Amino acid sequence: MSLGMGRPGCQATVLKLTGELAELARKAVRQAQRVLGNARRRGKKARRKGRAAAAVKQLATDVERASRVVDQTTRRVTGQTSIPDRVISLGDVDLLPVVDAHLGGLLGDRLRRILSRSFRSTATPPPVILMGQHNRG
Repeated sequence: MSLGMGRPGCQATVLKLTGELAELARKAVRQAQRVLGNARRRGKKARRKGRAAAAVKQLATDVERASRVVDQTTRRVTGQTSIPDRVISLGDVDLLPVVDAHLGGLLGDRLRRILSRSFRSTATPPPVILMGQHNRG
């Protein structure tokens, strides 16, 4: 939702509603954590552990990711505008935000150098999309 709609009080309303949604999500995460605890206890007693263990593992991953999203939403509502470790996609938590490289000039060149230097040591760099670079080499 855009915060810059230009109407008085709009940003405050959006942040208030986002805070309410974050609180509902926090309650859902707490419930999911209880379900996860029960599933882990029952999984230890199950005769067929393969599917159950996979489901419990997936639930644990989903609960952890949802908890991160709730935390970052709370940080955003309290006024923190830059969240460096934020989750962009629940399906791929390593995904980085899209960087608009239309900046050009020294700033765009510096951004490209920083990104290439940051991920030089990793075997597979995280996906970073530089928009507007189709005609650059």
